[in-house]
Amino acid sequence: MENYKHWRTLTDLNYLRAESLLPGQELVLTIKDIKSEEIKSREGTDTKPVAYFTDTNVLPMVLNVVNCETIERLYGTGNIFEWIGKKIQVFATTTKVAGEAV
Repeated sequence: MENYKHWRTLTDLNYLRAESLLPGQELVLTIKDIKSEEIKSREGTDTKPVAYFTDTNVLPMVLNVVNCETIERLYGTGNIFEWIGKKIQVFATTTKVAGEAV
């Protein structure tokens, strides 16, 4: 889709998010590192795990609990050091947060 650019991609993005992808786009990425970082949100600041990838043209991705549980189930371990070098598939989807579809 050549003429598609979500308005959020024009803001200062530090992390991969749904709007970073074209509609229907899926990426297969290799985890390079997982770091704990302070993430700012509307509610304040929180510490979250962040995945960095070997693909240099892809922003790091903040991992929520569902992401971490999915990777743990995929690879049979919650040990983040064992996630290094593993591949994950990234795509945009909807979910409910505080009862609202996002």
